[in-house]
Amino acid sequence: MRKRNGLPLLVLAGLLAGCGDGGKPPEAASARELEQARAEIAALKEQLAAVQAQNAGTGEKLERAAVALKQLGEQVDGLAGGGKQEGLTDTALYELLNSGDGELVRAAAAVIRRYPTPPRLRALAQTARDLKQPFNARWGAIEYLLTIEDPALQEACVALLDDPQSSVVSRAAAVLGRTQAPRHLPPLLKALKESVRFEDQNKVWEAQRGLLAALGALGDKQAAPALLEALKSENDDVVRTAAQALRQLKEPSAGAALLEALKELPPPDTREHPRVHIDLVQALGGLQAHTAGPYFVELLRAPNAALRAQVAQQLPLVCGPDAASALSDALRGEWAAVRGGAQGDTAVLEQLIRALGATRSPRGLPALLELLAQGLNGKPAEEAALVLPSLATPAQTAALVEAYPRVSFAPAQAALAKLLGSAGYPAAWDEAGKKFVLDPKKALPAAAPEPAGKTEGRKTGETF
Repeated sequence: MRKRNGLPLLVLAGLLAGCGDGGKPPEAASARELEQARAEIAALKEQLAAVQAQNAGTGEKLERAAVALKQLGEQVDGLAGGGKQEGLTDTALYELLNSGDGELVRAAAAVIRRYPTPPRLRALAQTARDLKQPFNARWGAIEYLLTIEDPALQEACVALLDDPQSSVVSRAAAVLGRTQAPRHLPPLLKALKESVRFEDQNKVWEAQRGLLAALGALGDKQAAPALLEALKSENDDVVRTAAQALRQLKEPSAGAALLEALKELPPPDTREHPRVHIDLVQALGGLQAHTAGPYFVELLRAPNAALRAQVAQQLPLVCGPDAASALSDALRGEWAAVRGGAQGDTAVLEQLIRALGATRSPRGLPALLELLAQGLNGKPAEEAALVLPSLATPAQTAALVEAYPRVSFAPAQAALAKLLGSAGYPAAWDEAGKKFVLDPKKALPAAAPEPAGKTEGRKTGETF
């Protein structure tokens, strides 16, 4: 059966939805909508006749579908004439659901979705689970079944976790995950354990990805052991999905396993996007896994720019203000590589600067001022101008005064001027020299203590 345009079917479903038992009267249909609906019905009838001629064994079902189509056509004609409609009967909808044709099933499912009743929903679920139906027809019911927000259909989705199609298992799992209902944890875990039943390994992984994502969305920490086990998978996408799910669960005990999985990965290549590395780094950052700090510092020198940027973003979450020293060193190294035409990356520079700002540690200011004094410009310099206030303190007024005339990027110089002119900063504007100088009438304040960082899992005196 040739593929049909989906738009007329949607128009037809909209016209029919108001005619259902208990439905609301349809709005006036435009001439174009009626013409489209008639054309679609005529095309469906032609294709039914062709299939009937080729498939005598299924002729009975197709004949019943043709009868239902005739009723639909009569209703469209009635809409054009403004006549009173008796309504599309449930029997006619059920004929379409059992036609064995995916497009006819979708037409009936669209009506049911708009005007659901318990019997119609049960019929839709039955079609979705009827393994005697061609998969194309079942999918016509399944794709609508999974979009109807009705608690009564959740059990149907649980039943679909045993479906022979991995794509159906994955989609049904997604619906159950969104419910965040604890009662769905056992069937999801059971389906994950039994996912090896698919003969094709790719289908095994497809089902597992859907089930793992659902477990993360469900939010039940009892799923953590199954997610940790999935980190050992040979499939990168399964590992990534498990890492993302663990991050959603916010289970601190997962940090050690995630770090081990990260360390066991092959070194990230400069030519390929290290998606697995990045997802594991994000998960560790989301869990604030402090023990990952030293390894994150090593990864700041990774050959892949995307990975360096992601590690920089997550390092303040893992190390707090203590990340400032490592980020400062990485910033200087990245800037040297950019200026030397090596493997430096300006996007990484931006992320390193943003990460320094996130630490809110004065220890990050010297590196930032160095780069600005050495001609940092463009988007990295714009980022530097934004984060300067989060790093500078009045105790650093001398360094700010010294850097001011050497900064050529106007927005950054303006940010410095605003800081130096703020209350508490012992600086004064020298009109003769057109520069800031330390005001001898004001005492230089003592350095303020840094905000307390998160240092769990680290040895006393350890720095990054």
